[in-house]
Amino acid sequence: MNRRGAKPLLASLSGISVVSAAAVPQALSTVLDTRPASEFKASHFPEAINIPERSKSESWVGTFIEPKDGFYLVVDTKEHGQVQLEKLAKIGYEQFVKGIVLYGDFAGQPSTAFDQATFDRAQEQYFIVDVRTAEEAKTGPVFKGAHNIPLAELKAHIAELPVDKPIVVHCASGYRSAIASSLISEWAPKAQVWDIGEHIKSYKQSVN
Repeated sequence: MNRRGAKPLLASLSGISVVSAAAVPQALSTVLDTRPASEFKASHFPEAINIPERSKSESWVGTFIEPKDGFYLVVDTKEHGQVQLEKLAKIGYEQFVKGIVLYGDFAGQPSTAFDQATFDRAQEQYFIVDVRTAEEAKTGPVFKGAHNIPLAELKAHIAELPVDKPIVVHCASGYRSAIASSLISEWAPKAQVWDIGEHIKSYKQSVN
């Protein structure tokens, strides 16, 4: 992003307040949830995007978050919020944060849990999306008939995803699939989405 004209970092950070989860106008707001995928799946804002904190996670934020209207930043502690703001500042996004939300015990909605036993009994009944890169998918296929849509290209292919067949998303370790499943749930709210998550490790072992 072109940062010309952006506020100095300290001024940007000092102007961001901590707001309660109940105060976020959910229907009108973009919500970026940076908590671990396990916490997000247990409870989150409807249509929130989950990009868990890790090294260079801000690059995925820049890929998927449109900053023009601002967004709320969901974290688990104030310290985590400060770390996230500093990471967002690397791409010039700290100035678009409307407020930091400490999620706490807010009663949000859970994600549909991946039912491995049900999936294993009839994998052909699912639309399997592999969000690894094309090279990863080519050299290390995991599921027969999986559709390779790299995470960075997901938005361009969202219309290709079915709404009459459950979607199962996987990557190499569970990080990219966590992001992808939250994006699909936001962009295609009628779709049924399961994130294989870290369960993918057992499938990769069986293939190898």
